[in-house]
Amino acid sequence: MPTRRIDWIDNAKGISILLFVLMQATFSYEALLQTHSWMHLIAAWAAPFAVPTLFLMAGLFLNRTLFSSKSAFFDRKVIRFVYFYAIWLAIQTLVLNAATLMTSPLSVLGIYAMAWVQPAAGLWLLPMLIVCSLVTWLLRFVYAPRLLIMAIILQIMQSAGLIHTGWILADRFAEYYAFFYAGYAGLSLIQRYADTITKGFDDVPAALLVWATINTVIVIQGTDKLPIISFVLGAAGAFAVIAAATLLTRRSWPWAQFVKYLGRNYLVIYLAYFMPLVLFQAAMAFTGFAAEPGLTILLLAGVSLGMPLALHQLLRKTPLKALYRRPAAFRLKDRESVRQGRLLTPPQTKTGEV
Repeated sequence: MPTRRIDWIDNAKGISILLFVLMQATFSYEALLQTHSWMHLIAAWAAPFAVPTLFLMAGLFLNRTLFSSKSAFFDRKVIRFVYFYAIWLAIQTLVLNAATLMTSPLSVLGIYAMAWVQPAAGLWLLPMLIVCSLVTWLLRFVYAPRLLIMAIILQIMQSAGLIHTGWILADRFAEYYAFFYAGYAGLSLIQRYADTITKGFDDVPAALLVWATINTVIVIQGTDKLPIISFVLGAAGAFAVIAAATLLTRRSWPWAQFVKYLGRNYLVIYLAYFMPLVLFQAAMAFTGFAAEPGLTILLLAGVSLGMPLALHQLLRKTPLKALYRRPAAFRLKDRESVRQGRLLTPPQTKTGEV
């Protein structure tokens, strides 16, 4: 069966990528100023669950290829992300090191090569998704609840400071794989949860308010990064985002359509958000721009969201659409045959459905 878009998934991805870019704009600009703004409260509030939600949503899609042919799996979950990483890493390296390129091109080449070992800032999510997918594929016949428990233990160890190698792939795998695998293994539960809310559940707004209050209190206390608590906040936040995303499907607010649009283009945003963020920060520092920090962060976030979307609209009907869609030469199978199959079906294991 051909795949179709599912509104609550688009909304959840839209909320997550919006919060992610806000966080990146906030933390990077505050690091530049060496001070906090009122936006820090929002970014810190979103930090426990924004990235975990992105990983959980990515895990939902794994079942489409995990038990299909090897070519389908490696095409969608490995080669696809390698392709985008290679292209956008080259663009990012050239743009952010333009001055060095003129004087020492070999140094820029070295930066590009090193980013294949230590993923580049702004693009690390792509190789991380490859690693998570490959690990799950290698362990696909392991009893799902057992592997999920092991992944949670790994996350707890990382939050306790027991896993800190300095290598982004290892550290972020320990931190986020539990959420990725939970999205895959908990697919049936998550789908029923979203379906229940879609059919009408009047207590959802009140439940979201309670969750938001608890999340706020824990963040203010500074205990959000503690072992176990960090995992619980990430998981609870992910389910809260799904609940909010599902509620948006029942509303006709204009900004709800905007959130859905962001979700449908979340990869477009992620691939290119980092460059305008860095360049505009540098321009502000060079010109001495000194507006109110919180408003400046909102401006940076708006630019970091808007420019990738504008660039995509500009290029999507030109040969440069290859920046966003792989040509046939870079596919193991044709697009339609790879995409066949249900989007939301229970994950398969040797012992049956989880």
